Amino acid sequence: MIDTQQPGGDIAKPDIEALMALSEDDLMALPAEVYHEVSQLIADAQESAKAQAAALQQRLNAIGQRVVGLYTERLGQRNELELRWLEDIRRYNGQYEAAVEVKLKERDYGSRMFVPLTRRIVDIVLARMCDLLWPTEERGFAVDPSPVPSLLQAEALATRLPPETMLPIGPGGDPMSANAIMMGIRELREEAREKANGMQREIDDQLREADFHAVGRATLQDAMVAGTGVMKGPMVLGRTKRVYSEGKLTVKEDLTPTVVSVSFWDFFPDMSARTIKESESDIERHRLTKAQFASLAKQPGFERAADEFRRILTTPAAAPADNAQDQLKVASGTQGIKDPKYLLLEYHGPIETQELIDLGVDVPDDNLLVYEGVLWVFEGDATVLKAIINPMDTEARPYSVYCWRKDPGCIFGFGLSHELADTQESANSSMRAAMDNMGLSVGGMVGINDKLVRPENGRWTIEPNKVWRGQKAEADMTKAIVWYEIPSRINEILAVFDRSKQLMDEIGGPGMAMQGQEAPSYLDTARGASIAYNAANIWFRRGVTAWDDDVTTPMVGRFVDWNMQYSPKDEIKGDLHVIARGRSALLEAEGQMAKMATFSAASKDVPMPFKRRINQLKALGRSMRLETAELLPDDAETKAIGDKLDNAPPPVQPEIERIKLRQAEIADNGAQRAHELRLKQMEFNLRAAEIASNERMSIEEARKKYGLEAFKVTSEMENAAKQRDADARSLNAELAVKVQTGSGV
Repeated sequence: MIDTQQPGGDIAKPDIEALMALSEDDLMALPAEVYHEVSQLIADAQESAKAQAAALQQRLNAIGQRVVGLYTERLGQRNELELRWLEDIRRYNGQYEAAVEVKLKERDYGSRMFVPLTRRIVDIVLARMCDLLWPTEERGFAVDPSPVPSLLQAEALATRLPPETMLPIGPGGDPMSANAIMMGIRELREEAREKANGMQREIDDQLREADFHAVGRATLQDAMVAGTGVMKGPMVLGRTKRVYSEGKLTVKEDLTPTVVSVSFWDFFPDMSARTIKESESDIERHRLTKAQFASLAKQPGFERAADEFRRILTTPAAAPADNAQDQLKVASGTQGIKDPKYLLLEYHGPIETQELIDLGVDVPDDNLLVYEGVLWVFEGDATVLKAIINPMDTEARPYSVYCWRKDPGCIFGFGLSHELADTQESANSSMRAAMDNMGLSVGGMVGINDKLVRPENGRWTIEPNKVWRGQKAEADMTKAIVWYEIPSRINEILAVFDRSKQLMDEIGGPGMAMQGQEAPSYLDTARGASIAYNAANIWFRRGVTAWDDDVTTPMVGRFVDWNMQYSPKDEIKGDLHVIARGRSALLEAEGQMAKMATFSAASKDVPMPFKRRINQLKALGRSMRLETAELLPDDAETKAIGDKLDNAPPPVQPEIERIKLRQAEIADNGAQRAHELRLKQMEFNLRAAEIASNERMSIEEARKKYGLEAFKVTSEMENAAKQRDADARSLNAELAVKVQTGSGV
C-alpha cells in the first residue's frame, strides 16, 4: 500500500497529480499490491475529473443558453416595434407599405405615385440638428473642476478680511494670514483648472480620433428615421496604427478608446425598462463574416477560446431566420440574396459569482455578490467565448440611447417618419387622385353603337385620323359615337395636396418654408430672418437638450472615468464634471451674431484675463461659422500670451497722460511767465535808477513817481500765480477721479 503517513504522524491524501504523472514503466516497476492500488486511484481521479468537467461544461452551457434565451425572448417581444420601424423606413425611402403596394398593383387603372416629402423634412431637420450640435466641427462639451463649496466659502471669507489677519488652520494648526489662505486656495483652484483643461484636450483628441461627429450623425439619422439612435463607447477595439519613426515604419497596437454607432436593429435592452438606466441588462447582436469572426479571436480577452474559434470556423456560417431583415431586403430590392453570417451576442449585465468562477474569472466566492459583467456568446450553440467583469470601476455600461421623441413606456422612441405618417398618406392619396383625374379628364369616355358603325382597320381603339364605316346606309353617325366628358377636379385635389404638405411642414418642424424659393418675403430682411430663426431654434431646443442629456453628458462622463482609470497621465486626473455645450451652441446659431458682436463690444473695457478674450472671439467665430482653430492661438499659445499680458504693467491711459502733459505745460508756462515778470521787474528797477540819475533824485523818489507801473507788474505776477494754482488744482482733481473711476470730471 502507499505510505500516506507524513512526518509527525499526520495523515495526508496521496498526491494524485504526481501519481497521474507516472509513466507506464514506472507503474509496472511498483509492487503488485501498490500497482493495483495506484491504478485504482488514478482511475478514480480520471473518472472524477471527467465528471467535474462534464458538470462544468453543463454549467457553462447553461450560462450561454441563458443569454441566448434572453435574446430570443426580447426578439419576440418587439415584433410590433420592428413592424413600425419597417413602415418608417419604407416611408423615408419613398415606398408604400407592402400591403398597400400590393393593392395598388392589383388595380387595372390608377397612379402609384409616392411623393417623398418625409425624406425631405427628415433630411432638413437632420442637417439643422447637426449644424446646431457641431457648428464648426468643434467639441460640444467642456470639462470643469467640480466646485468645492467649502473652498469657495473660505476664499470669500479670506477676501473680506484684511490681508494680515492671522487665522488658525485646523485643530491645533499653525495660524496663517488671510492673504496666504486666499493665495493657497487660488493655487488649488488653478491646479484643478489645469487638470480639467488637460482632461478636456485628451478626450477631445480621443473623440476626434474616433470620428465622433460622423458617428453622431449616423446616430441622429437612426433617431430621425426610426425614432432611436444608439451610441457605444468608450471601447477599445485593439486596432493597430502605423508610426513613422527615424525613417522606419512600425506597426503598434492602438488601445485608444473609441465610439461606434450601434444599429437599433442589433440592440436588445430590457424591454420592460423605460430608460437605459432602468435596463436590467443589454444585449448587442453582431453579424460577422468568416474573416471578421477569425480576427475577433485576436482581440484581447479571446485568447483562451482559441480552440472554440477553430471549432466554430470549421462549420459554415448560417443565415439565421429574421423576418425583419427579410422585409428590409424586400424594401431595398435585394430579397432572395443569402447573407450567411456568424451570429454573436454581446451581453452586458449582472452575472452571479459562481458563473464567473466557472468561466475562469478570479473573483471572491461570495454568493451574496452579483457582478456587472460582459459575456460574448456564439448564438449557434450557446458557447461562451469571453467573460470578464465590467472593465469600468464605475460599472457603467457603454451604451447611450437617443430618441427623437421619447416613448414614456419604452426605451425605444418615435421618429419624424412616424410623426409624419398620416400627413404623408394624405399627400400621397391626393396626388394619386390628381393624377387619376387628370388622366381620365383628358381622355374622357366614348360610347359606340357597333350595330351602326365599325372601324375600318378592325381595331376598336381611339386613334388619329380613324375611319369608321356605317353598317347601314341610313345610319346616323352622330348617334353611333357618343363622347362623355369627365369633369376636371385637378385644382381642388391639388389644394388638398398643398394643405397636406403644409401640415407636414408644421408637424415636421417650423421653418421648413424657409427652404428654397418658397421662403416668405419677411426673410429678405436681416431682422425678419433673425426672428424666424430664433423661433425655429426654440423648437429645435428640445432635440438639442435631449442630445446633451442622453448622449453628450453620459458619453463624455464615461470617457472621463476611463481616463481616470486607465490613462498613464496623472496630470489630467482630478475631481471633474462634464458640461454639455449643445444648448450654448444653439444660442450662437443664425441670428445671434449681432448679439455676440454687441456683447463683445460692451465687454471691451471690462478688465479680464486674455484667455477669456480668446473665448469670446471663439464664440463670435462659431456664430459666424468660421474655423477659429486656424485664426486664433491654440491653448498653449493663449497661455503664453496671457501670462505675458496679464503680468505686464498697467497700460498707459491716454486721458491720464493728457492731464499729466497739461500739468507739465501749465508748470512750464508758469515758469516762463514768472521769468518774464522778473525780467520786467529788473527792467523797471534799471529804469528807475536811470531816471533818478538823469533827474538828480533818489531811486526811492523815482519809484514813488512811477509807483503805478510797479503795481501793474506786481499785479500781473500775482494774477499769473493764482491762475496757475487754480489750473493745477483742477487738473489734480481730474487726475484723481480718473485714476479712481477711469473717467474724467
